[in-house]
Parts: sequence; C-alpha cells; structure tokens
Amino acid sequence: LDLTQKCHDLLSTKSLLRHDKTPFPRQFLTIRLVQKGPVRSSRDIARERGCALLVAFMTAINHSARALLSAGFRSMPTGYFTAAPDGSATSAEVPDNATPEQAWALRGSRTEAIRFGYSEGEWRTQFIDRPSPVEILRLRGGAIAIVEEKNEFDRLLDLIVPPGTSHANAISQMRSISTGRGRTLFTFAADPETSAMLEAAGFERKSGLATALPLETPAAGRAMAAAGEWPFGAWRIANGDRM
Repeated sequence: LDLTQKCHDLLSTKSLLRHDKTPFPRQFLTIRLVQKGPVRSSRDIARERGCALLVAFMTAINHSARALLSAGFRSMPTGYFTAAPDGSATSAEVPDNATPEQAWALRGSRTEAIRFGYSEGEWRTQFIDRPSPVEILRLRGGAIAIVEEKNEFDRLLDLIVPPGTSHANAISQMRSISTGRGRTLFTFAADPETSAMLEAAGFERKSGLATALPLETPAAGRAMAAAGEWPFGAWRIANGDRM
C-alpha cells in the first residue's frame, strides 16, 4: 500500500490463498485450512509474513462477509458496476492502442494517498499478464484504459487518468467503446466519489464490501506512524487490484 504517497512494504500479498506467487506447500496449507478455517489460517499466514493488513473483497450479500466482520475485520462499502449494451449504439469508437510502458509511466502520475503499490514487474503480472486477452487503450484526452475481455464482459482493470483530465469523460468514452462492440463494461469502485459518478452515468450497481484486518506486526506499526490512524476510508482501488 502507498500511504501518504510514501511506499511501504505493508502488504506483500493481497489475497494469500489466490494471488500469492510465492511457492507454498499445498498439503500444509490444506491441513491448516481444515484445522483452523480460512479466516484464522489467512490471518496467521499474514502475520508470519509480516503483513500489516489482511484484505478481502466481496459482494455485500456474500456469506463470507458475516464471518469476516465477526472476526474483527473493518469494512467499507464498495460497488461493482456494469453498463450493458442497450441497442442505441450505431458503431464502436476505435481508440488507439497504448503500450504497457506508457500505462506504467502514466500510473506514476497518480497522487492518491492510499492505494496498492507495485514494482513494474508486479504490476505487469497483476494487470497485463492475465489468463484472458488484455487491451491497453489510449482515450481522447490522454487517459489509458486497461481492459480484460472475459466472456461478454469488458473488465475495466484500471482507468489511468492524467491530472486535470475528466474521469467522467474517460468513463463515458470507455462505455461507448464497449457497448458499441456489443459488450458489457464492468468496473469497480471503493471510494464515494467514483461510485457516485458511475451511478450518475447510468451504471447498474451491485453493493460490495472491502474488509481489512489490522495485524500486530512491525509493518502495522510503521503504517500507524505514517498515517496517524488506520488508513481505512479513502482508498483508491482499481478493479484489477482485487482480482
């Protein structure tokens, strides 16, 4: 996580059971899960690895939400947003392509205080080198969209908007591109401003939760020193960060 625009190695894995690239004995993990259950097992593994937070994302109606909240996880509302074709588009806008290097460079211009931080290699693994085809599109105004094609959906993994450029305008362009191709645009928001903008633009919302459990580790202590309090409430999370 980036806290107050200072990089800290607080979260080495976002989802210990899904995204961690570190080799881990499957038999040992299975035994631990059976003995302790997934919540306690994940918490213990995160502590062993020196993480500051254990983070999970889910829809609000997911049965896991109750178990996580009961285990002491803090939560904040999120939204899963879709815009489906309505038959009104006559032709698809054809944007220019951008390169991973251009997307990475533009990402560095962001100034959000709290977000996932990556090395360039980690970012490529998370956003570019994915199982389904990925497009990197340059929109009018200079924004760059990273889109994963999955079934009938265009998953907007990240929308990188240059300073001074309208986020709403970039979303509108991306929606026109996807629906013009007969596809449904899918994105995610964890902050109230982006959620309100998407709802105002006519996106359908499914309510979600982002949950985090602070851990008693040295990394957690550094986070407290940097932020003054647990940094929960003003996160900027891209769709691709969480999956």
